Amino acid sequence: MAFESIANGGILLENYDGESVLKVLHDEAPGLTVNSMTFISEGWTNFVVDINDEWIFRFPRDEKFLPILERERLLLDRLRNHVSVSIPYYEFTGTKTAFVGYRKIPGEALHKNLYVTLSEDARQGIADTLALFLTQMHQAISLNEARSLGYEESKIPIQLIESSLLATLPSDDLKRMVSEALTYLKEHPHNEHFVLLHNDFNGDNIAFDLNTQKINGVFDFSNAAIGHYSMEIGKLFRVHSDLARRTLNAYTHLNQVPNSIIPSAAHYILGRCWVILYSREIGNVEWEQSRIQMLEDFVDTWDEMMRSES
Repeated sequence: MAFESIANGGILLENYDGESVLKVLHDEAPGLTVNSMTFISEGWTNFVVDINDEWIFRFPRDEKFLPILERERLLLDRLRNHVSVSIPYYEFTGTKTAFVGYRKIPGEALHKNLYVTLSEDARQGIADTLALFLTQMHQAISLNEARSLGYEESKIPIQLIESSLLATLPSDDLKRMVSEALTYLKEHPHNEHFVLLHNDFNGDNIAFDLNTQKINGVFDFSNAAIGHYSMEIGKLFRVHSDLARRTLNAYTHLNQVPNSIIPSAAHYILGRCWVILYSREIGNVEWEQSRIQMLEDFVDTWDEMMRSES
């Protein structure tokens, strides 16, 4: 598929609903019989649909996301022979309407309520697998190659969080925690160990096999960006702090880089703040409240880590 022509033409899905999806698939994937359809994501970047519990189709929501789809395809092609877990392989690509389709990586999302039920051995196995995957990804794509693909550095808007969000947070504990995270990152700037990040490395994008108790694959590389490796680990706090710690320990052992959980935790905190700001900008109260709750739930974890580091 020539994504550049789609990007230039700006051909998006007519409406983000089942009828429009069926029409496009009938025209552009005539050999595919649709027996079931489930909407699994209505996020910022893509409208995502599960077909027959076998195929995942992603439809960009805006013309500005079309080049991201092509860039992701190029990245996945480069990673395919370098990582030891499954990643998406685009088997359907639109020629009239912008979309991609790939075989669904089987497994359950790795959420907290699942993680806490797992044995010690299963938890460590997950951490070791994730650390190896991150190592393989970070080593497979050099920073020069990442930049040649159009990837830029992911920078948390520290000044904007300070000026526009901090004073508006609903509790003193939240204000204190966010202020401490801001101070920590300003006093400990990252000067090395930058890599191409998956950059959305949370349980929603990890496929876990309930039977084998192992990771089947990782998907959704659309947010990939250049950044410090601690930003990658920080995303795992959305699953559980235990997983973030275990994965960091395994990753630092494999890569011989500094092992401190505080930068990852600070990035997690400020990442939630960033989403709160964006949620307010677009008027999405549900997203804003859910991220505030994530921060509320993280206060005790942050305080414990800060005491341990002092």
